[in-house]
Amino acid sequence: MAEGGKRSELIDIRQFLTDWVSVVDPCTITRTDHGSFRDYALKTTNISADMLEELDSVCSLQSLCGEDEPTSVEDILSNIPAETNLESVAAQEKDLERRKLNSSYESRVLTRLKYRDNSGPWLHNHYDVNHFESGGGSGFTGPEVIITIHVYRRNKRKLLHAIDVLASQKLTALKDVITCIADEMIVGEYSDIPEADHTIKAKEMFKSSYFFIENVFYNDMRDPLCKDYSKVIINWAKDPNRQLPSYSAKKMEETTFYDLSVRIGEPYVYVHQGDCEHVISFSDIRILHRNECHDVLQYPIIIEDPRNITHSIMCRVCSAHCASWLTYDSPLTPENPCFFCETCFRMLHYDSEGQRTVGKFRAYKYPQMRPIIKRIM
Repeated sequence: MAEGGKRSELIDIRQFLTDWVSVVDPCTITRTDHGSFRDYALKTTNISADMLEELDSVCSLQSLCGEDEPTSVEDILSNIPAETNLESVAAQEKDLERRKLNSSYESRVLTRLKYRDNSGPWLHNHYDVNHFESGGGSGFTGPEVIITIHVYRRNKRKLLHAIDVLASQKLTALKDVITCIADEMIVGEYSDIPEADHTIKAKEMFKSSYFFIENVFYNDMRDPLCKDYSKVIINWAKDPNRQLPSYSAKKMEETTFYDLSVRIGEPYVYVHQGDCEHVISFSDIRILHRNECHDVLQYPIIIEDPRNITHSIMCRVCSAHCASWLTYDSPLTPENPCFFCETCFRMLHYDSEGQRTVGKFRAYKYPQMRPIIKRIM
């Protein structure tokens, strides 16, 4: 992994797997039960069966806890020792009590925390383990490379997603799990017909996109209506006066991560909806470990909870409900554009029969990211 914000040397992901297999026994990453692991340990080490049993007992996680010591995360956080004199612990206990008594204060605190809830599924169970163990999943037949990719918010350096993908997957698998509000925007202007069916999303009409990685554009051309965004850029870069490197284009749906050579920590680009740009970076490349998810069908896996960095936009009138409308040039708003909840939007701009009561303005449906994220978690 890159350290200190520096990028690594160029890594050929397919060669990375080849080099690893040449020096490490692939059996060390195979998901096995306790019995087969015991047999493997006895075969590959010089210790006796009795010694192995003793090591298993002494080094088990259960041996790290006392008889009355809490073991779950919830119990550890809620059981604060009364005899401690640490000021930090006393402050934490006082703050936890204040949260119980004041729900508004608790909400404000939680929105500022990096990890809001230690019992959340994104920390302990961001994939369905039971699905695999019950036979519903599909395991690996050999060593597999796992790649952790960071996707940042549009035109910002704030993390949107951290995603684990398999190197054997197509680039389209990554594209399909990236959620951005630009994809969820409802197509069309609805000031004249606010009661119209608002179901056509931008991602359903404008499916073109590309990843730009190491001077190569990987375009999503799965739909016949998709456009090659890279063509105009490649032609523009051919001008010798600009002194730019040579760019090329490939299809996203025909390229796996094994086909890439990347640098850890290098900023690359994901572009969709015409001009919505996200910086992406490869933060880790590793071999699948025996304790990681071994169900192929669960990947890509979102390993960071996007709710930690996504906040609802409230109605500018009542400040009590989430915004569902965005208006431009409305004479009744203190700012332009302005956000409204459903109730305030209709009460201010329309009469009881749904007829417009104010001058000309534009209105667009505004989706909230919270329900969108909830559907993919």
